[in-house]
Amino acid sequence: MRWRFLHFSTVQALLVFWPFQSLPRIWLLASAELPAGAGPLVQIALPLAVGFLRDGLLVAGLLLPIQLFRLFGGTRWVPVRAQKRVGAVVAFALALLLTALFAEIEILRYLGFHSTPAHLSLALDWQRLWSSVTHSLAPLALTLSLTAVAFLVCAAAPILDPLVRFLATRKGALATCAVLALGAGAGRVPTPDAFTAHVAENTIVSLSQRVTAFDEADRATAGSISAILGAEPLDLPRLETPEWRYFDRDYPLVKATDHHLCRLDQLDADVCARDADGDGYALGADCNDFEPGIHPGARDVPGNGIDEDCSGLDADPPNVIFIHWEGVRAVNVGSIGYATQATPRFDELVRSGLLFSNAYANGTQTRWSLVSIYCSTLPRLSDRWIFRHNHDLELMCLPEILQRHGYRTLYVHGGSVAFAGKGPRMRSWFQTVYDRTNLPIGAMPKFNWGARDRDVLRFAYRMLKNRMLKNREHPAPFFLALATLAVHHPFGLPEERFALKPHTVRSNQIANVIRYTDDALGEFLETLLNDPEFENTIVLVASDHGINWFDPHPEGRQSVLWEDLVWVPMALLGDAWRVDPGVVNEVRQLADIAPTILDRLGIELPNPFIGHSLLRRFGDREARAFFATANGGPSAGVRADRFKYFEHLVTGRRFLFDLVSDREEKNDLSGDPEQADRVAALRGLVTDLYRENARLIRQNRIWTDRYRLDPASSP
Repeated sequence: MRWRFLHFSTVQALLVFWPFQSLPRIWLLASAELPAGAGPLVQIALPLAVGFLRDGLLVAGLLLPIQLFRLFGGTRWVPVRAQKRVGAVVAFALALLLTALFAEIEILRYLGFHSTPAHLSLALDWQRLWSSVTHSLAPLALTLSLTAVAFLVCAAAPILDPLVRFLATRKGALATCAVLALGAGAGRVPTPDAFTAHVAENTIVSLSQRVTAFDEADRATAGSISAILGAEPLDLPRLETPEWRYFDRDYPLVKATDHHLCRLDQLDADVCARDADGDGYALGADCNDFEPGIHPGARDVPGNGIDEDCSGLDADPPNVIFIHWEGVRAVNVGSIGYATQATPRFDELVRSGLLFSNAYANGTQTRWSLVSIYCSTLPRLSDRWIFRHNHDLELMCLPEILQRHGYRTLYVHGGSVAFAGKGPRMRSWFQTVYDRTNLPIGAMPKFNWGARDRDVLRFAYRMLKNRMLKNREHPAPFFLALATLAVHHPFGLPEERFALKPHTVRSNQIANVIRYTDDALGEFLETLLNDPEFENTIVLVASDHGINWFDPHPEGRQSVLWEDLVWVPMALLGDAWRVDPGVVNEVRQLADIAPTILDRLGIELPNPFIGHSLLRRFGDREARAFFATANGGPSAGVRADRFKYFEHLVTGRRFLFDLVSDREEKNDLSGDPEQADRVAALRGLVTDLYRENARLIRQNRIWTDRYRLDPASSP
C-alpha cells in the first residue's frame, strides 16, 4: 500500500509530466511561422519526436532512483504520511514548473530575462514593461491555468495504475533504463537548423543551463585582445599619419601616438625634443611630426577633419546628430536587405549619403549595444550588463569627449532614459535630457513603451530650430542623440496606414512598424537636411540591434545570432561629412560610430576604442565585426570577410555561413570538412576575445583617466 501510494502521487505525477513537457514545444511550433516549403516531417514531426524522447531522459532519470529505492526495500522506512506529503509537493511543483516553461516561451524569451536573477531585476521597471507583458497576458494566463489544472487532474486520477504497478518490478526498472538509453540517443540526433534544434531541446535542461552556466570564463585568453581586434586606426591616404602603439600591458586596449605619450610623460625627454618634419616644433608640441604643415599656430582649414593647428579640434566644427534607430533590421532595408522592403524614405535619403551594407550590432539589445555605440567597447557577454552592474567601470565615451571640446550634449527619447539602469551614465553624458520623465515628451500620448516616433521627431526638430535661432550671435556646436522607440515589443503599429501586410500576423509586424518609423524619420531628416540653418550638421543613422521575429527566419528567440538580429543599417547623411555618396561593402560595426564622429571633428586622443572610423578604408587589412548575446545562454560570433561564424557557448552548437553567396543563411557550412580550419580559427577568435574582454571589465582595465588629455591642456 505504501509503495502504491508513493507512486500514485510521485511516480504517476512524473509519468504524466512526460507528455505534458511537450505542450510548451507544441505552443512554440504553433506560434512560429514555418518557412515556405518546409516539410512537416522535418519541421514538425522530427522535433516533436526527438523532443519527446529527450524529455523521457529527464523523467527516467528521476524515476530510476525511486524504483531502486523501492526494489531495495527503502519504502518500508518511510511513513505513509511522509509519502503523501512528498507526492503532493512533487505534483504541485511540476505544475508550477510547467507554467514557468510556458512563460519562458511566450514572454521572457523576447524580453531577455530567461530566468536569470540579473535579468529578472528588470522587473523593477514593471511600469515600462507593462505594455509588453499585457500584450501576452490574457492568452498566456488562460493557457497556464488550463495546463496546470489538466496536469493535476491527470496526476491524481487512477488512469495509470497498471503502469505504476509495472514500474514497481525489476522489469519496470529495466524499461526505465531503456527509456534513458533512447533519450540519450535522441540527444545525438542531428537537426537540420537552429529552429528545429530549439523545438527539440528539453526545456527544463535548457532552463537550468541558463540559470547555472557561467557565461564569462575566468581562464586567460590564449591570444592578444588588441591583435584579435586589430583596433589600430586605419590609414588616411591624404596624409602621413603617426603610428599608434599599445604602451601599457595593464590596459591592453589603450593606444596612443608618440605625441600623446610625450604629453603623458611616457617617453624620454630626448625623444620628445625631436623635430622629424623640420617645422620648428618638437614632437612634444607637434601633433603630427610627419607633416610640416601641421603644428601649433598653423592655418587650420575648416571642415576637412584635420587639426592642423594642434588645438584639439578642427576649425568650424559641425553640429552632430546621431539617430539611434531602435530595432530596425537591415534585412528589411530596401537598398540592401532581402526580406520585406520597408524603408522607401531611408533608401531615398541614402542616395545622397554614404551607406554601409555590412554593418553589425555588437549587442542584441539596447542595454548592451549602447556601450559599443558611445564608448566603442564590447559589451559584457553576460546577463549582467555594464549600465546596471558596473557603475565603477572607467570608460572613455563620445558624449563626455564632446563636452570637453565645447559641444552642448542633448538626448531625446520617447521612453525613459533610466530603464535597465542606464540613467546615471546617460545623465552624466548628456547635459540636457528629454524623455518620458519630463515635458514636453511626458505629456505626449503614450503608445507601447513611450511616445510615438513621429511626435518625438517633430519635437526634436522644433527644439533644435529654436536653439539655432537663439544662439545665432554666440553659436556653439551641439551633439544630439535621438532615440526612436517604435520597433519594440509588443510591436504595435502607431498608424495603421503603414501596414504592408495584415498586422495580426506576427511575421508581418516588424516590417509594418519599420515602415512607420521610416516615414517618421524620413520626414524629420528631409526637413532638417533641407533647412539652411543646419547646413553645417552631420547626421549618422544606425540601428542598435535587429530582432528575431518569425520572418525571415521562423524564430522568436533573441539568442540565435541570425542576420535578422545582428545585421543593421548604418549611414552618413549631410553634406558636411564631405564624403562622396555611395555604398561601402566593408564589414563594419556599431563600435565604429564614436571613432567616426571624432575623426570628422579632428579630435585625436589616447583611447581604448575597438572600432575604426567609417571615413577610412581597411585596404589590405581584414575587417571584422563581433557580436554576442547572453539571452538564452551566451552566444557569440564574428563576421570576417565573407564568412559569418557564431556559436552557442553552452550547447556548443556552431554555425558558419558564406554571406556573399548565402545572405539568407540557408546553407550551414560548420560541418563541412573543407571548412574545419576556418571554423577552428574563427572559434578561437571569438572565445579568446570574449574571455579577455570579460576579464578586463571585471578588473576595471578597459580605460583609466590617467591617460586622459583635455584640449585645455594643449601646448
